[in-house]
Amino acid sequence: MYKLFFSVCFLTIGNAYAQTKHLTIQDALVNNRTTLAPENLRQIQFIKGSNDYVYLKKVNGRDVWVRGNFKVGSEQPYLTIEQFNRRLRGASIDTLAALPPIRFNNENWIVSIKGQRYAFNAGDTGYKKLADQNLSSKQNFEESPLGYAAYIDGFNLFVIKDNVARQVTNDGSDNIVYASAVHQQEFGITKGTF
Repeated sequence: MYKLFFSVCFLTIGNAYAQTKHLTIQDALVNNRTTLAPENLRQIQFIKGSNDYVYLKKVNGRDVWVRGNFKVGSEQPYLTIEQFNRRLRGASIDTLAALPPIRFNNENWIVSIKGQRYAFNAGDTGYKKLADQNLSSKQNFEESPLGYAAYIDGFNLFVIKDNVARQVTNDGSDNIVYASAVHQQEFGITKGTF
């Protein structure tokens, strides 16, 4: 009995002294979100139409979109603020101080700048406006990855393609609800538009 007790005490004391790094109050309260925080992959997303992914990463203190591929196992810088601002200047759009959230696919980079939605062509300097500022404030405004946008106005559903809006329904009312999650949320469905 005494041997078991002394063995447990010896192992406990030995493990306590084996630790080389002691955490301080400073570490626990201040550094828990800086030097001790795990690195997150910010805004990670797959590039539609490819096997690649992108995410925002700090490189030399600046945000850079990094593109990688799981099969190849490599990553390289994909888009910097300087490159993005060159695209904005070419489109006669005001430049930005930081990279905005961008939705990537093989053909387009979809981005919202000052309430205006744009699709920049990934392969060249082309771009197009997707939806104006007034539309993005409409009820249940949603965009599809294919360049369509939809919203509710007066209980009816409207779909936009190439900045042309088409009314899809005419019978919307308090009793007929379009593009809204009513009871679907109970089953994990949160979008009813696309």
